[in-house]
Amino acid sequence: MRRPTWLVLLALCVGACGGRSLPPGQDDGAVRDGAVGDALHRDGAVDGPYRPDGGTTGCTVDTECAVAVRTDNCCQAAYPELVSAIAADPCLELWSAYGSLSIPRQCLDKWDPQCAVIDCMPAPPPSRVARCDRGACEFAIECVDPTDCTVAIDTRSCCPCPTVVPAQLLDVDRCLVKYPQTGPAPSGCAPQACPAMPCPACPPVAAMCMTQTCESGVR
Repeated sequence: MRRPTWLVLLALCVGACGGRSLPPGQDDGAVRDGAVGDALHRDGAVDGPYRPDGGTTGCTVDTECAVAVRTDNCCQAAYPELVSAIAADPCLELWSAYGSLSIPRQCLDKWDPQCAVIDCMPAPPPSRVARCDRGACEFAIECVDPTDCTVAIDTRSCCPCPTVVPAQLLDVDRCLVKYPQTGPAPSGCAPQACPAMPCPACPPVAAMCMTQTCESGVR
């Protein structure tokens, strides 16, 4: 049975891990270390960037890295991973796609038996974007000014509302389309079946950079 103690501890503290936090007013290296510290407090002691299973080395440019989450167990923490590894593993999913796609049956079958009695969801990562640093994928700051943020829709969703995301996400998640959408959903991104009911009204959004995180300035 894989990491039972870790699962129980995460289930107990997940309520306190519901948001991203990156320290303001620091340079890129310090912010990266702050993001790692956030992951450390959430996921336990690690040396350097959070890499639960290894396999995040081998990148040369930022677009080869993305924030991913494993779906072959419950309560998993998102972490920086190679885009090629995400594409090759059916139980690895882009964090930005989590909740928009069904988990494959072969991945659900691998879940720890304790998942049946644990009520938890993956905690949001300290950042939704990753970068390549010295050949390894690591968390990166989301923004330093509003131009680093954009409004997009997730074309995998039945009733996609515009949401503020780091502009860098559009380079690694092709199903995120800049709003307003001007054409059909990219191939393979359209939802397979949607309820026969009208979509709810979407709240207004405006892309802003707040404490190095992309958020909506309209509430």
